[in-house]
Amino acid sequence: MAAIRTKIIDGRITFNAPAEIPDGTEVLVELTPILDDAMISDSDWDNSHDSVSDWLSWCQSLEPLVFTEQELLELDADRKSRKQWEFLQFESRAKALSENWR
Repeated sequence: MAAIRTKIIDGRITFNAPAEIPDGTEVLVELTPILDDAMISDSDWDNSHDSVSDWLSWCQSLEPLVFTEQELLELDADRKSRKQWEFLQFESRAKALSENWR
């Protein structure tokens, strides 16, 4: 059986089943993301001395990320707000997920 290529849209996977598979047949769907062609594989990295030296120089040129006390308080408040929102959404999300897998 050939693979079927599709997209996930709004958290759902939809595709037309091959005609030779009758309705009610249980199938196994394995999710394998298709990597973007822009992804670099390990073999594409330049591991020469000069290239590694350039990377190290770039890394050492980065300045540390320093937050003010006010920024830390705002980040903490934002995290707490998001956590509370996620907590409040749990029941509806769990129900929607369970309905998808019936």
